[in-house]
Amino acid sequence: MTTNKLPIAASPCQPIGLRRGTSLLEVFMVLLILTGSLSLIGVTRTFESRTGVQQDAREVLSCLRLGRETAIMSQCNVSIRIAKLNDPVDGDTRLGLDLKIESNPYTADADAQGVGHFGKQSTTGKQAMYAPIFFTSSTSVDFNLDEVIFKPTGQASRDTKWRISNGGEAITIGVEALTGNILGEGTL
Repeated sequence: MTTNKLPIAASPCQPIGLRRGTSLLEVFMVLLILTGSLSLIGVTRTFESRTGVQQDAREVLSCLRLGRETAIMSQCNVSIRIAKLNDPVDGDTRLGLDLKIESNPYTADADAQGVGHFGKQSTTGKQAMYAPIFFTSSTSVDFNLDEVIFKPTGQASRDTKWRISNGGEAITIGVEALTGNILGEGTL
């Protein structure tokens, strides 16, 4: 008895004589793509679940940089202070950052409509740049000075160090008076 062995096609469109199945290289590539996409999901979740200390430290760094850049661009003093402030959202008193700008005596305080750089002019000589930024309730801040003032030259009033901590994690942020450089130590 003779058997006629003809190659069988996997589908009607596949030419006769081609292999069925997958090669080791194809399996490896699929696994590589799946591993890469799963690791990206894991990295994204890690960034989303950052601790309050990292978020607070990033806010402090952003505020300090904004204050220094505003002082240089607007040619005026900008003060940034850490204080216990009343949070209007929940009514609690918590630590927060308060940014204020002082008018420059050599430039016009307001335009023709009476509006200053950051809204309507205040009567105290300082204007709030925007609403205070509050730390998370479990965050504590140790500092040598509670306020840093950036001058129009970009320099700071004094060397300042703020240590932001929450539980076992701590991040130190400093400002050099002479250069106005803002430095962060720790995981940001």
